[in-house]
Amino acid sequence: MNFALIGGHPDVLLLLEAISEDDKHHLQFATCLDGFESEVLQACPEVKVVAGWDQLLTESGIDTFILAGNSKESQTAARTIASECKTPFIVFPVLGEDWTAIYDFTYIQDESAFLLMPVLNFRFHPLTKQLRQSLDKNVIGKISRIEFQQELPKDKYAQALSQADWDLFLLHGIDFLRFIGGNYHRITSIPSGITDSQYSMLNLTLTGDSLPDSLPDSLPDSLPDSQATFCTEGESNNWQLKIKGTDGEIHFSGNNIDYSSWKLSINDKEVTLKNDQISFGKSLLEQFENSVKNNQAEPAWPDLTYCYELLLGSHRSIKRSRTIEVHHDTTSERSQFKTQMTAIGCGLLLFTLGLMIGLMILGNILDPRETIEIQAEAANSIIHSELFVEDRPELTEAGKIHLADIASRFERIPFPILIEQTGEPDSSKLDESRREVVLKSLEEQHIKHSEKRIAIAKVKGGLFILFMKIGRVLIFAPLFIFLGFQFLLRLARPSSN
Repeated sequence: MNFALIGGHPDVLLLLEAISEDDKHHLQFATCLDGFESEVLQACPEVKVVAGWDQLLTESGIDTFILAGNSKESQTAARTIASECKTPFIVFPVLGEDWTAIYDFTYIQDESAFLLMPVLNFRFHPLTKQLRQSLDKNVIGKISRIEFQQELPKDKYAQALSQADWDLFLLHGIDFLRFIGGNYHRITSIPSGITDSQYSMLNLTLTGDSLPDSLPDSLPDSLPDSQATFCTEGESNNWQLKIKGTDGEIHFSGNNIDYSSWKLSINDKEVTLKNDQISFGKSLLEQFENSVKNNQAEPAWPDLTYCYELLLGSHRSIKRSRTIEVHHDTTSERSQFKTQMTAIGCGLLLFTLGLMIGLMILGNILDPRETIEIQAEAANSIIHSELFVEDRPELTEAGKIHLADIASRFERIPFPILIEQTGEPDSSKLDESRREVVLKSLEEQHIKHSEKRIAIAKVKGGLFILFMKIGRVLIFAPLFIFLGFQFLLRLARPSSN
């Protein structure tokens, strides 16, 4: 079988070594190695490294592609080749922070129906298959609890892992728990050892319900609870698994690098293999050969997508500090409160807008003022009776100040000056005298030809203006009270740290 490699990553080296040692298989081409060329050439000296991945589209002798890169170029190459060539793919899930390729491959596989096998590390060891067979035979009865611990050495990760490294670290462990316990759909993640928004340990709890085997209205059975601890402060790459059942226990342990260190004990009886000369690369290659022979990938691509959805659930669980339903996230009280506040806020805005429009329409209908009064009111150029000395044509000090303010704007803006009428129009000598006083005062300030813009009229809009002001206050008061409560909630909210 002839292989072509797209991308470079340390996880793929064991597979390349197995291909190089097997006379039936050859690694013909490699591209998009991302600075990993020397390691690939050391594992497979006969490989031809090509600069442009599009050259692989015209090569007819390639039987299988291996994707092991997280660069945009390698992922673009894999998407294009998968959709054009419809050739089997082995995919190492080292996709960095961009996992959209998982769903892209799903769409391509649905359209083209080609073999697509993800590399999920715990699936390929012969002891894992023995474990699955024992569980299917109910050797320990019904599983009640699964405990899993995995660590990475401190010398490899001297600092806290990035989110992309954590995702890759967790992905294989989550798949292992799902492979044993079933399709979990509730996840709780609790990080510890947090420094600078990173963490060195993660406690994971997986729970869920299995589908009922009988009638549709029967209650589903609960899946066994899975407790997992992932730590980056260990001394090695060791992991341990303990499965408790109603009739016994299973202990499984090993090292991610050394396949020969894996040990399986069922009810205190150690399981031995006929061939102890095993390696990850050879087991993966053998599993892929069986998948091609049966035309069915094992593990299948949906296994990877399901694990990725659980991984996203872990992210949300850490962010929200609660259990997450993977496919149907239960609305939290906080989310419900936010939704209610949003609905109330939008309702108040619409309510306020409607009332303001109604008030404006009502104001235009009920407004008793004449046009000249409206213009003078807008320009603040009404001289009310209280600005004159009582029953005398003489301005008070406040009246003189107000008139001086009017005079400063009189020549620049064409507004009328309205003197409030004190009596009936036919007997208002006092009003005329007051008009003369205002006119004379303006002339003393060198303002001429002002007599045509000075009028005497009864001010009718006092109560109307007061009504409009009170109406505006009452309309906007609920909205401002609501905004005030929102500000107080913002101040009272506990810090996210």
